Amino acid sequence: MSTCGTYDRRRNPRFFSVLAVASLCLGGALAAGEDVRERAPRPSLREHVDYLSWLNNERAVAAELNAARAYIAAAASIEPIEDRAALKHASAGPWHDLPAVRSWLDRQEGALGRFRDASQAERSYLGIKSAAVGPGGPDWHGAMIRAVVPGLGVFEEAAEGLLAQGWQAWSAGDKGAIIDNALATLRASHHLEHEWTMVAKMTSLTVAERSYYALAQALSRSDDPASLAASLSGRLAAADSPLADMTDAYLFQKLTAWDILQRVYVSDGADGSWQVHDHGSTMYRHLTSLVSGESPPWEDVRASLVSTGFTKDLAEVSAYFDRLLEWSGSAHHLAAAGEGAISASGEGLSDLMMRVFVRGMTTPRRQCTRAAAVQHGTRLLVNVLAYRKETGRYCDSLDALAELRGIEQWIVDPYSGRPFVYARTREGFVLYSVGPDRKDDAARPFLPGGEAGDLVIWPVP
Repeated sequence: MSTCGTYDRRRNPRFFSVLAVASLCLGGALAAGEDVRERAPRPSLREHVDYLSWLNNERAVAAELNAARAYIAAAASIEPIEDRAALKHASAGPWHDLPAVRSWLDRQEGALGRFRDASQAERSYLGIKSAAVGPGGPDWHGAMIRAVVPGLGVFEEAAEGLLAQGWQAWSAGDKGAIIDNALATLRASHHLEHEWTMVAKMTSLTVAERSYYALAQALSRSDDPASLAASLSGRLAAADSPLADMTDAYLFQKLTAWDILQRVYVSDGADGSWQVHDHGSTMYRHLTSLVSGESPPWEDVRASLVSTGFTKDLAEVSAYFDRLLEWSGSAHHLAAAGEGAISASGEGLSDLMMRVFVRGMTTPRRQCTRAAAVQHGTRLLVNVLAYRKETGRYCDSLDALAELRGIEQWIVDPYSGRPFVYARTREGFVLYSVGPDRKDDAARPFLPGGEAGDLVIWPVP
């Protein structure tokens, strides 16, 4: 189980809950170093560790550098759009005059401007807060699994709005707005890397991918892509940085698991004995209502808790997450080979509640790999075209281009660990990643949700 977010805009536009369970969620922030992991306090049955406060203190940002208030204010003033699919379509370009989207953009001009201004700040940390007491009773107040992230709920919607706004301007002859807005949404996505949660990481990667795609689309639709790339190259380098890995997100999940353990078990005396909390069944039912697939009945879960015990449970869960954290820091192209072993170790946990919690835990890493491939490909594309503008010809190879322009880190395809595929053609060139199946399919694009085919960067599919 990945601890991610459920969200109802009409109930509360200012918060995004990180309670929901969804195997496709992911999250994170700046890579957590070994020292952060070692500093994390161990769970206690006698006096519960306040992990929310501990994480917020670890990631604190000085108020004068923090864009969080600006993002939250923008989020609070953005109206929900009835046809979200239409907005998403408009944000992908080119502009189609959809009345509902045009009307919504007109009304959100001020809010989107505030979101764009917030993206210019040096840092941002929205933080995580405790939600109202929910299933599980008062003993679950402040629990990690009841955390909320202020302002995150409309992040994607605001980013889509800015991109749609840019394509609307493009259709009216302003070719610079989509570049400006895509760079703003890209900076905003990097701001989310300072957050701890899985849902923040997922949102960050989704917004980043859409930003890179918008830049590639603009180059594809430009009358002079080489000149546009030359003007974009320096600005993109200033706005972009290598995507953070999954370490912080998985550390957050580890501490959430620890927090569950310190609450589902209850100290039963000075001798270190314990018992299973009466409210454990309520929380478990709530969790299983949010998880896809079948889950064992509470009676079996409770029996597994009793037979495992707090000490053994904590040791097993900690060992699982230590393996997961080590795996999450491995190179993208090596992670696929180790995913099965990590999943199997989660399925072998003695505590059935923890088995449910870690279900699908490795899946988010796949989107992280895809986002990295899109980033590397976009950075390469801009450099290939800028080189064309500077020299009047396309480069002979990516290795030569990397040496000339100092972009060695971007030529590596995260899926293969080898350089992207680049080949000259009669019309110009092709550039692509081998994609999830790690096979060269001669620039045949893979379909959404599939693995066969290549991730084609240029020509834009």
